[in-house]
Amino acid sequence: MPLTVFEKRKRNRTLRLCLGLWPLAAFLLLLALGAQVALRYWPDILLQSVAWQKVMHQQMSALLEAVHEQPHQAVLSLLAFSLVYGILHAVWPGHGKVVIATYLALIRRSLKTV
Repeated sequence: MPLTVFEKRKRNRTLRLCLGLWPLAAFLLLLALGAQVALRYWPDILLQSVAWQKVMHQQMSALLEAVHEQPHQAVLSLLAFSLVYGILHAVWPGHGKVVIATYLALIRRSLKTV
């Protein structure tokens, strides 16, 4: 039995919808694969992070001791280290992102009410 014009249009619309959703399907597939990889290596990532924090803490302690012994020579090193540490701290997820997101949300809300 031949398809009516209405049935052909409906089938074409469904086909276009399915073809238009392939980027979403690809994104969800990549997200699922990424989640599997992240969950598999998460303990290793945490251990490496703890090791890096330990090394950074030891370096900062050594710089503070150097400042105590030779204040004029070690102050610039301590300032540079603190600057780099602060930038790295700001890059990682945490309270800074929450503060910025809240600020931006409040700005948008206040702009909408004006």
